Amino acid sequence: MKIKYITCARMPTEKAHGLQIVKTCEALAEKGQEVELVVPYRGRGDPFKFYNVKRNFRINFLPSIDLLKYRFLDPLNFYILTLSFSLSSFFYMLNKKGTVLTRDSNIVFLFGLLGRKIVYEAHNFPNKGVDLWMQKNFLKKTKLVVISKGLKKAYGKIGIMGEVVHDAVDLEEIKTQEKKKRENLIVYVGHLYKEKGADTFIEAMRLLKNEKALVVGGTKEEIRRIKKKAPKNVEIMGFIPYSQIKKYLEMADILVIPNSAKNKQMSEYTSPLKLFEYMASKRLIVASDVPAIREIVGEDMVYFFEPDNPRSLAETIEKALRAKDYQKKVQTAYEKVKEYTWGKRAGKIIDIIFQSSEK
Repeated sequence: MKIKYITCARMPTEKAHGLQIVKTCEALAEKGQEVELVVPYRGRGDPFKFYNVKRNFRINFLPSIDLLKYRFLDPLNFYILTLSFSLSSFFYMLNKKGTVLTRDSNIVFLFGLLGRKIVYEAHNFPNKGVDLWMQKNFLKKTKLVVISKGLKKAYGKIGIMGEVVHDAVDLEEIKTQEKKKRENLIVYVGHLYKEKGADTFIEAMRLLKNEKALVVGGTKEEIRRIKKKAPKNVEIMGFIPYSQIKKYLEMADILVIPNSAKNKQMSEYTSPLKLFEYMASKRLIVASDVPAIREIVGEDMVYFFEPDNPRSLAETIEKALRAKDYQKKVQTAYEKVKEYTWGKRAGKIIDIIFQSSEK
């Protein structure tokens, strides 16, 4: 079966969606599918090398107008890029066969007009505007995959049924060695947006003056902002290539995922890659008590804290550091994450594609 994964994403990118896209393509190809990833040409390097994935699928870079470096044109430049790539992909696919897999609602709209078989992988939910109108009118003819139960519920309210296929992890790539000695090192991996809970984590570390933390990730702008807030016991490492993330997971005694409850995307709709990576790394996890995380793990696997509450996070980290039976939680989480491999995820998507083909 031919699968054309079409998305207006920069490849490679330091953001998590880039990894999610190429891992999905790699896993689909390993299942015997003929996969082509179609993205705009933005001159950023070799995605296969950047993400350390097998060259078992093709990447086709289409011409597009990329003015994103000209910040004074915001937000117009984003729409120029999206429109130019949409047109390129439209003409490119006119004589091509295969199922279209995408995470872009405008691609659903465009190829829906052509009557193509489409599987839309939703990672968020539009609250209003043209995007909501397009999805209401075109997703009913499309097979919908959602990455969380929260998204399934949101789409269900507008009469569109989706199938939940969570994100995943490469167990062998993330597998770490057991630490012989605990050093009480606390690690956060990810972007430094407020909705990701980075500010909550920084404030919690201000209360934990005798502990040390590493923050791994973030853009230059995010790092500049967070450095102004960070206490001396927090070391900001900045962006680290995906191939080196394992090293920092291995260093950790506690891994933190502090998603904000004030943002539905982070609290209900997400399927955070780092949660699966944390679980696979066999390290103790302290997590924000939000529905998107609760649907994957329970109290037998992680320590939960009250979202957006630095004191609750600090107290929960202290509790986790004092825990003597933490290995039981770690092992339970590791056994659970075996259900969430890229191969199993690809198998579910293939089943969905075949179901849509039979209709």
